[in-house]
Amino acid sequence: MARSPELERAERMFADSVPPASADRIERRAGYERMMAAFVPPDDASIEPATIGGVPCIWVGAPGADPETVVVFTHGGGYMMGSAGGYREFGYSLSMATGARVLLVDYRLAPEHPFPAAVEDVLAVHRALTASTQVRRVILAGDSAGGGLALGSAMAIRDDRLPQPLAVVAISPLTDATASGESMESNRASDPVVTREGVLRGTGHFYLADRPAADHPYASPHHGVKAGLPPLLLLVGSTEALRDDSVRFHEAVLAAGGSSRLVVAPDMVHIWPIFSSFLPEARDAIATIGEFVAEQVAS
Repeated sequence: MARSPELERAERMFADSVPPASADRIERRAGYERMMAAFVPPDDASIEPATIGGVPCIWVGAPGADPETVVVFTHGGGYMMGSAGGYREFGYSLSMATGARVLLVDYRLAPEHPFPAAVEDVLAVHRALTASTQVRRVILAGDSAGGGLALGSAMAIRDDRLPQPLAVVAISPLTDATASGESMESNRASDPVVTREGVLRGTGHFYLADRPAADHPYASPHHGVKAGLPPLLLLVGSTEALRDDSVRFHEAVLAAGGSSRLVVAPDMVHIWPIFSSFLPEARDAIATIGEFVAEQVAS
């Protein structure tokens, strides 16, 4: 299948901006921010810094967004990179598609703040929102490591018997800190972004601090109990190294009697929905997220 110029542009943005996993983390953080700085929210976006549950966040809303419905979004970056500020334009797109306000969480990053810092931050935000009389519905969402964080946090919320989120949306989620999925090798040549070595270094070494992944399912949800989770929407590209992180998680949730919808998008690059300003398949994915959230709100 011929690759579109738009898809090649998205892949080049990764290659030109984000150094390989072996690079210094300061250099990698700066590169990720350079890439995300290319996405500028429109003038009608409502953007407001806030502290929720003691955690720095950014509220993003499209015109007419429902203040009672909140999408809590945790950004990607391998638990070591990324920021809420870099995802403002994507937050606006999510708000447009879902009709909800989007809360971008600036969770603490590894290695300065290893696991469970990021999960603690998400749970603090969740507790604050669900205690608010102004919020009726909370959806957890995230991309890449942030997608794994959303799933791991949903497990922690279930285990702590906190109010359940309405649903979870995970885009190209990193669910297995041991990088054991077959697609890690079979898609090695087709994925310009994620490698097994990068996952083991970033998530296994820096975020988990070399603790056994199987003992810490909130950091590696592949190893956790799948029963009792909210309805899930998992989106992943067919040529991603992380494809099997979504496929296996989806299958395990269904086997446990849960509700999960899996979208495997042909040939898409890692976290392709963030490129919606020029990539048609990204706009399609965001529309799918909007439809899924609307279904959960209606039910």
